Amino acid sequence: MDILNAERRLHARYGPVLGIQVGNRLQVTLADRYLAHTALVGRGTALADRPDYAVRNFGGLNAITITSANYGPLWRLFRRNFVAEIAHPARLRLFAPLRASVLADMTDKLWRQQQEAGNTGVVVRDTFLLAMFHLLVAMCFGERVDDGVAREIISALRELMIYSLTKLRVFDYIPAVTTRLFRGRLDAMHAMRSKLKEVYLPLIDVRRERKKLLASSQPPSPQNQNETTTLPHCYVDSLLDLRIDSDGGRPLTDDEVLAMCSELLIQGTDTTATALEWIMAELVKNQHVQDKLFDEISISTGPDDLHRPEELHKMQYLRGVVLEGLRRHPPGHQVVMHAAAENMEIGGFVIPRGTPVNFMRAA
Repeated sequence: MDILNAERRLHARYGPVLGIQVGNRLQVTLADRYLAHTALVGRGTALADRPDYAVRNFGGLNAITITSANYGPLWRLFRRNFVAEIAHPARLRLFAPLRASVLADMTDKLWRQQQEAGNTGVVVRDTFLLAMFHLLVAMCFGERVDDGVAREIISALRELMIYSLTKLRVFDYIPAVTTRLFRGRLDAMHAMRSKLKEVYLPLIDVRRERKKLLASSQPPSPQNQNETTTLPHCYVDSLLDLRIDSDGGRPLTDDEVLAMCSELLIQGTDTTATALEWIMAELVKNQHVQDKLFDEISISTGPDDLHRPEELHKMQYLRGVVLEGLRRHPPGHQVVMHAAAENMEIGGFVIPRGTPVNFMRAA
């Protein structure tokens, strides 16, 4: 956070385009919405690559995901698969019963917490986070897990993510030297990944065996399906079907599937929980907005309509509340870092090819 505050002070002093020499690498940060639009929309192809940080090459950490793959056939394969298999409206409709169940569980937990707390208030973030994790774990692995397994995955993911952000960036500088000086950090990272793999692999193997049974015209028995899986389709199913044509048509390895699953869970939980927390806080402070939003939801929908995307899209005031909440309180301070695929000019400055470029969301 101190680094972010320092960047804001530098932007206030020197302008919206800031170049910082980090070791032997130039890094550019943009803190202007119009320049960001020009760069990401007007020059999107030229800024679609990702920085080639050395830490990506150690142990396969984030080496093959949507957010780390360079723009090209591999990135298009991963993105097309995610959109078609998870984010497409037809797929989202399949997850409607799951969303209804998760929402009911979350509402029940908040109600019980409120009853226990009395007039002292309820901390909603942990409940929001756990609900989002239950939702995304089921969408990812095709089965509901109990709170214990969900918290185990949350703990393992957070441990690895925080360690990567705080301890592994040193390998971006003179890797030939730092990999020898800080070998213990690499060993610790491998241990954390092994711990996460132990949690993921049983869930992935369940889907792999299920696909084999379906391919052999022997569908899983209803009894076994109720015990191990709750959804007929999930993200892991599509990952197991993917083939990388540029590498001989091979399937994804277990480590690559693990990385893709981690990406979904990391990107979709903390950000969503943070956004929900801020929106709820603003609704508490602005009762007239809360009343108007409640009226729109009550008039526009029935008990079962809140889980249908086509019904949610009709509620324009709800959309406005969400967008205003995201504008006032972005869940992340910066977007995923980009890299210039060619020499390009932004705001009167020339950014050399390969230079990492970041964007301040809450500048």
